[in-house]
Amino acid sequence: GFLHVVEEDPVEPDLVFLGSEFGLYVSLNGGGSWVRWTHGLPAAPVRDLVVHTRDHDLVIATHGRGAYVLDDVRPLRALAGGAERSRVRLFDPPPALQVEIAEAIGYRSVGHAMFFGEMRPAGALLSFWNPGRERGRYRMIIRDADGRTLRSLRGAAAPGLNRVAWDLRMDVEGAAGLRPPALAGVYSVTVAIGGDSASADVEVRPDPRRPYDRAGRVAKLEALERVGRWGSLADEARRRVSTARTGVTAARETVGPDADGALVAELRELDSLLRAAEEELFTGPSCQGICGGTTVAASVRRPLGPLGSSGDPPTANERLMMDQARAAATEIVSRVNALFDGPVASARRALRDAGYTPFRESPPLEPPR
Repeated sequence: GFLHVVEEDPVEPDLVFLGSEFGLYVSLNGGGSWVRWTHGLPAAPVRDLVVHTRDHDLVIATHGRGAYVLDDVRPLRALAGGAERSRVRLFDPPPALQVEIAEAIGYRSVGHAMFFGEMRPAGALLSFWNPGRERGRYRMIIRDADGRTLRSLRGAAAPGLNRVAWDLRMDVEGAAGLRPPALAGVYSVTVAIGGDSASADVEVRPDPRRPYDRAGRVAKLEALERVGRWGSLADEARRRVSTARTGVTAARETVGPDADGALVAELRELDSLLRAAEEELFTGPSCQGICGGTTVAASVRRPLGPLGSSGDPPTANERLMMDQARAAATEIVSRVNALFDGPVASARRALRDAGYTPFRESPPLEPPR
């Protein structure tokens, strides 16, 4: 018959692993009861088990299906040790390494010659307990030492133990899709399910194989945030122009063609000015196929790609692109403010004098800093 393999956790004696002919079983009460482990592990014969004393991972050797690793069993230790289960709990995360990985050798033409198994998720492993009996939704927020939100994660939470991997990247205002790596340091993590929440700290460590230039990383993040703010400023300017066009269209329909000729002409002229500004600054001309030329707004976010390609300080070329981006954002703000201070304000006054409700007023945009 098959010889079962038993491995007692070296730290928590009530946590016991059992390798059977049909997979892995786990006990949280010293072998009093067992639960089959199904997450990521097939029903293959388990021949050997060992808990790695340094990394706290469970290494599983199977017959015919290779080796598996159950990453970080410390949340199971806590549960076996009597951890609170009636409320949301965030287990103490292990330190997370920022690992820089180059392209695999032969990646572009491997054919059937290379095989890669599923690897441990990159980043911080964040394990939490959902006390509910049904699936719920979680929200996880990562904050820095100043309380600023760096990343927000959402998803489904199954009853019981859950795990989420934070890729150690942060959101940048106005730079959708671009997530630069966070600085090395200690961050606060809060997970909420329903009206209950729990928090813990996670330490982010730099890749030990490479020199870590914190000052350079800070300079790069400041550059990304600056360009991101300029992008948000351009977005707000575009939104105001689009909203004004919608207001002018509604005003023209309300006034009708038989109203005062000067008012009708002023609204028509304003719509033309707003459309021209929208096309030149933001959208480009309306056409079929590929339209030539570039918009002013396209230059605002252009530095984001090069800046996000590494953690090194901004290069001379990137600084030049940032100067061009700032000039483009300044032009957008100047043009839009001039429109709203001049023709838009004039049309609002004309509508009010004629007894109509003018479209919404907006304060001037602040120039980029």
